[in-house]
Parts: sequence; structure tokens; C-alpha cells
Amino acid sequence: ETYNISGRPGPLLLRDLRKNKIYVLDSFKRKRSLLKLNPLVYFCVFGSDEYYKCAALSIISLRKFGLYSGKIFLISDRSQEDTLKFLPLDFQFNIEVKECSNKSPIFERYKIYLYDVEKYNPIFYLDTDIIVGGDVNKIIKDALCSEDFCLYREANCSVKKIDESEWDIGTNWFGGWMFARNSEIGTLPFWKATSGIMIFSDHGETKKIFDMICSVGRLTRQHEIDRFGDQPVMNYVTTQNENVNISVLDNKSLNSGNVEHFLSNPERILMHVSLGVGYGNKKLP
Repeated sequence: ETYNISGRPGPLLLRDLRKNKIYVLDSFKRKRSLLKLNPLVYFCVFGSDEYYKCAALSIISLRKFGLYSGKIFLISDRSQEDTLKFLPLDFQFNIEVKECSNKSPIFERYKIYLYDVEKYNPIFYLDTDIIVGGDVNKIIKDALCSEDFCLYREANCSVKKIDESEWDIGTNWFGGWMFARNSEIGTLPFWKATSGIMIFSDHGETKKIFDMICSVGRLTRQHEIDRFGDQPVMNYVTTQNENVNISVLDNKSLNSGNVEHFLSNPERILMHVSLGVGYGNKKLP
């Protein structure tokens, strides 16, 4: 489409291969890119009713306190009726239930591109044990503008420090056992990021990352997957990727099982109740 300014033609709107991006070529042939804000938040939920109740609380908090009214995908191992019955009727709007790709939920979050999501921008993944305590719309807009793969880094920890200390279970949750000592990979940045919060808008690059995570996951011993889940694999892959951004989510989350800890840090609006539903003897009701 074109229109005239002072007799000059312009601007020209040009489509990009990405469904959520266009280019504007003005009358002076200056090129500008525009990204369409069309966010999607998705969750993955499997197993017993307790997990579904947990997911319902997370979605309610996203709508009520996160002030998010956009599209939600709920990837589930149940039917739409059995999935949504845990949500009050007034919180069931604009939600699509998607059938999971298989019955192994560990890496399901990385298979979001099975569901034709390229028109959404950005896409925001949340674990179902996250309670949203504040407006998420600024985070969404910041992620859109960055066009990076945004992660939340739970703690600062250099590879050098890891090399000098015992690789204990705490480190292994972030892939410590996958980083070889005295090798080139040992000099790369160590993100120590959670796989429970991810935001991305560059679908081509993100799909490559997700495909690689699934590939490395298939090559990883089941013992480590059973014990530590997908998070070490995600850290191992993303540490070697140049478009990871940890600034957008900096100080936006908190991982804890202590209510007072959350209340004393109100600016950290993504409250990751990591001791919630799951295995172990330290879980919250």
C-alpha cells in the first residue's frame, strides 16, 4: 500500500517471512521494521488433579494480578472439559487446550511449535507452580522489543567457581555435570537459568534452540533426566547461544517456598513456588 506526501510516493509496507513482522520503506527509502504485539502465554500440565489445581491458580493469578487478557494455550494430557473444569467460568475465556505430543511431559514445553504459533509475538512460557503478583504487560513489551530468547537467571555463578568447588546437586540442577572441566566449554558463560520462565519472539532462532534441547535430551542418560529434569539440558544448550537475554527478566522472579520471602520482595512478580506440587518431603500443601 502507498500514499503520497508532497507528491512523493510512500511509504511501502513490506511483508517479512516472519508472520509477526513487517517493514516500512518511507519516501526517502529509509527502512524500519515493526513487530506486531500479539502475545501468547502457555503452560504444560500433566498427571494428577493436584497439578491441574496448581495450573488453575497460576492462570487465575495471571489474569487477576498479571492483568493479562491475551491468548493462553494449555498443553494437557486431558480433554478440554477435564482440563478447564478446575478453572472458574469467568477465567476460562481466551484459552485453548492443546493435546500433548506424548505422555512424557519433561520436554513438552519445547514442542510449542507443533501448534502453529508463529503469529503470536512474543510467546511466554510459565511453569504451573508460578503465581503472578503484578502486571506482566511491561515484561511482554520489553521481550518483544529485545527479540532475544529471554530467561530468568536464578543466581550468579561463574564456571570458574564451579571448577574450583565440588559439583554438588545444587549445581547439577543447572547442568553442572554437563560442563566438562578444563575444556573450552568451561570458559563459556554459565547462565544458571530456570526452565520455568521463558519469553521469545524470534521464532526461527527459538525453534532451533528447542530442537537442540530435545536432541540433547534424547542423548542424555535417563538417570539424570529422572533426577534433574530438562533444566540442565536447557542450560547446556542456551549457554552456547548468543541471543540469550537475562536482562529483561532480571529481578522479576523469585524461587522460594517461603510466603514471607515473596511478600518482602513485591517487585519480583513471578513467584516461583518451587516446593509446591511434586515429589519429595519438603513440598507445600
